[in-house]
Amino acid sequence: MKNLLFLFLLPFVTFSQVTTNPTLPTATSEITVIFNAVGTGLEGYTGDVYAHTGATINSAQWQNVIGTWGTNTTQPKLTRDAVNQNLYTLLITPNIYSFYGIATSETITELSFV
Repeated sequence: MKNLLFLFLLPFVTFSQVTTNPTLPTATSEITVIFNAVGTGLEGYTGDVYAHTGATINSAQWQNVIGTWGTNTTQPKLTRDAVNQNLYTLLITPNIYSFYGIATSETITELSFV
């Protein structure tokens, strides 16, 4: 199984905390991406939050992008935590290959998010 290096291209990356569960995800397992909005422009925001996301495959960035840029209804929607309203999660399931529609013969080295 391949460990993945995540490239999070968020405009507020210096203030945010992005983690994954498991901490070292593999392309063949389910992962949860957790975004903590405290200290960002989304802190206290009550509307829906979406991710523009794609993968780096064989050194080519932003491949297999989900949805269309600027069209939130085609983007993965993050789930707001019921207790901590500044925590959001994105479940990538059943695995990275299936979620992004990538052939298992490809090498995934990064996931990108805006």
